[in-house]
Amino acid sequence: MEDEPSDSASNEDAAGIDAMYRIAMLLAQHLNLQEMYQTIVHLGCELTQTHHGFLYVVNDKLEKLELKYGVGVYRHYQGVDRKKDEPSVSSTVWKTGRPLLIENIAQWHARATDRPYGWDTVHSVLGIPLQLDYGVIAVIGLGFSTKSRVLTDNEADLLGRFAALAAVSLQNAMVHSGLHAALLEKKAIPNLPNLTDREKAVLVRMANGLSNREIAKDMGIEVCTVKTHAHHLFDKLAVRNRAEAVVKAWEYRVNDM
Repeated sequence: MEDEPSDSASNEDAAGIDAMYRIAMLLAQHLNLQEMYQTIVHLGCELTQTHHGFLYVVNDKLEKLELKYGVGVYRHYQGVDRKKDEPSVSSTVWKTGRPLLIENIAQWHARATDRPYGWDTVHSVLGIPLQLDYGVIAVIGLGFSTKSRVLTDNEADLLGRFAALAAVSLQNAMVHSGLHAALLEKKAIPNLPNLTDREKAVLVRMANGLSNREIAKDMGIEVCTVKTHAHHLFDKLAVRNRAEAVVKAWEYRVNDM
């Protein structure tokens, strides 16, 4: 007969489920990126019972990590960047895609050497990747005052599930932030007067520096027709000449339409 799970194991499982439910609810409350950064770090600190934590986020375009939020000794380092090949816990985790626990950071051969704060306070450091199917999007770092911090199996399991939830939540917040920025940008563009398609086509070509003759050839119409369209769009844009029309074209971003 197989051994039945002990009461203590059952209690740990139940506590783990309750913790993950609470974590999921807390993460779901935030779509603002800065609030998400803070929530992820504070939850990581709470789960490991430390006051020192940070979150690096991957900037794919610039190929670097950016420290978005830090607490404890790491509050001094907000805004710091890391390249993938630089010596540091976060860079190593980004490169390998695997969690990393350094029991004595002061003696670790690949530790960062440009940090003036923390070595007398933080001795062990844990780095955890937040990753999706396409790779690591961020790295959580947690610092401990002990030189021999060891994770129990339950802690490791809980942190793994937390990292998976945090990765999805962070990605959702990033998407929301991008859509919000695009919406604000769109709202900032003045409403384009009711130009016809031909008038818009003429205006775009004016903004690109084409002469009336070149516009006529490009559009397959007569020069006099171009002048007629130009006259109409000048009236609708409330401008007096081609130069003012081109300025309006830039303001309305007609090339983006």
